[in-house]
Amino acid sequence: MKIPERTKSSKKGLVEFCDYISSKHETKDLTILEVGSWTGCSAEIFAKIFKTVICVDPWTPTKEINTEYNMRKVESKFDNIKKKYDNIIKFKKTSEEAAKIIESVDIVYIDGLHNYEDCKKDLQFWLNKCRKFISGHDYWPERFDGVIRAVNEMVGIPDKIFPDTSWIKKI
Repeated sequence: MKIPERTKSSKKGLVEFCDYISSKHETKDLTILEVGSWTGCSAEIFAKIFKTVICVDPWTPTKEINTEYNMRKVESKFDNIKKKYDNIIKFKKTSEEAAKIIESVDIVYIDGLHNYEDCKKDLQFWLNKCRKFISGHDYWPERFDGVIRAVNEMVGIPDKIFPDTSWIKKI
């Protein structure tokens, strides 16, 4: 089965997300942590903009991403992107495991599992470790109401929602 990737318009929305942060802070001085890095498409966009990109993903099948995708191939695509950038750090761990090791970052971008319980847990793991922004992907009512519920409950309505369904909230 073909591995889903970000679309051209989705990539454009993520660039708008980065531009928003750039309008408020010098991004070359910032560290962003991404929960759920998949094939590394967003990590590559982040690597061009931020000083450091920490990617947290176990690259293992889950209840949402079951065995229909070959996770070795997904991770291999990520690794090929990582090779191009010195500022990408890979943590092959769950969000919870990584949160026990990493003390703080400027921005967290959550794009892990897309159900209420797991999104809420990711927010709980990382919210107190953010210095500037908490953010994520899939704030999309037609598809991921669990993400919206978790975000609204944990951080309130986002300051901005971007065309690719990324969201951001200043800490």
